[in-house]
Amino acid sequence: GIAHAVAQSLLGDLCFVATSPTDPHSPVVFQGGYDLIREEEVAGTLLEQSKIPTLTTALVKGRATRIMASESHSTDLKSLSEALGLKDVGNILVLPLTQNNRPWGGLVLLSPYSNRSWTVEDQNYLTSEAESIALILSRAQVQHDKRQESERLKENLAVAGREADDLRQQNQQLLNNINELRQSSANPASTSPDIEALLAVQK
Repeated sequence: GIAHAVAQSLLGDLCFVATSPTDPHSPVVFQGGYDLIREEEVAGTLLEQSKIPTLTTALVKGRATRIMASESHSTDLKSLSEALGLKDVGNILVLPLTQNNRPWGGLVLLSPYSNRSWTVEDQNYLTSEAESIALILSRAQVQHDKRQESERLKENLAVAGREADDLRQQNQQLLNNINELRQSSANPASTSPDIEALLAVQK
């Protein structure tokens, strides 16, 4: 996906797609990422805003940001290391992405293996591609939502089909009971109260 392509184009060890928090209390969602060194997808995670204040500010305000590994006081570095199960995350580059001129999320590039130092050129390159990347991610989200809606409709139809089958079986059973009562009746021409009740239920 996008994380894989960006990691390859900039030779970033790890690249994640993160979404901006919707309110002051919601977490920052790391939707998933790609590990270029191990060549594998990386599962996403959730992080409280207070644990990654610099990264959160970058995403919310749409501001490209670099966090250096030498900033030992950085809460972001420690929190990301713990959340991702890494000894350290190296230098970080955050590229915000906007949609309709509003912050949507961003790309978070980490360098836990190479400890690569992100340059202004790297930042400018990604910034120039930000609009295209955001558009691709937006379309991907729409397609994902459509697939989920389609799956829900299929499940609803399946449930409705099962309920219809159950009703048909119940209806057939009632008809069988009515026929049995009619056959066992001493006077087939007359309709007993039991048969009337069964007919009413069947209708």
